[in-house]
Amino acid sequence: MQIRNWATYNDVDLKVRELWLNLFKGRFRWTGAQGPDILRVYTARISNWLRPTFRRARARGVRPGWCSDEVWENLVRHWSSDPNFLARSEAGTKNRMSEKALQTQWHGGHKPQSKHNEALARPEKKRVSILKVIKHCLTKHGDESEADLPPRLAEIETNYNTTVEKKQAELGLTQEGEIDSDVEDDAILEAAGVYKGRLPCMGVEGQQILYDRSCSGDSSSRSRRGEDPRIAQMQRELKEQ
Repeated sequence: MQIRNWATYNDVDLKVRELWLNLFKGRFRWTGAQGPDILRVYTARISNWLRPTFRRARARGVRPGWCSDEVWENLVRHWSSDPNFLARSEAGTKNRMSEKALQTQWHGGHKPQSKHNEALARPEKKRVSILKVIKHCLTKHGDESEADLPPRLAEIETNYNTTVEKKQAELGLTQEGEIDSDVEDDAILEAAGVYKGRLPCMGVEGQQILYDRSCSGDSSSRSRRGEDPRIAQMQRELKEQ
């Protein structure tokens, strides 16, 4: 049997595609009304799944259980002898091992604030302030000079620095040292304000700050960043009993 290179799902022989679909149907169950949606998701997922699955199979040198001996032998012959495939494979291997490829790739939506924080902290080899992350997110690359800051961002920076100086002084901390995390949370909350129930450029971490403050009722209380909200809820219920 002559096998074409299965570069995409559409290249796979129809009989093999039917075999895969039957294996899928034998493992999962759904109602008749869900059928069209299930098949649409199945086709999209298996199209993305095919190439990396074969790449892992080639690296291990082991035939997948859902692939027949005849098909596997023909594919192995193609992978080991086709010059175009070998050239593309070598180029793809180099690209996957590049520094950019080894970093987390974002294909849609917003990058989490924590990832911005990590990227900014990496060259400085130390933790960066929330304000620096916000400035990075709200300014265009190469336009981060003081003269180019948007008016709203300049206002946030002024209020933030004023609040940090005041609260650090109240705690007896110097301005030269690292900013206390609770002081930083309070400062960004007062400086940036809350817009539609969120802190700007803070993502999930901003939601945690707002949650901490709503539970304590005191913006100067110690932050419980990272604590499971369900634990705090249970503690409040126990106190009320």
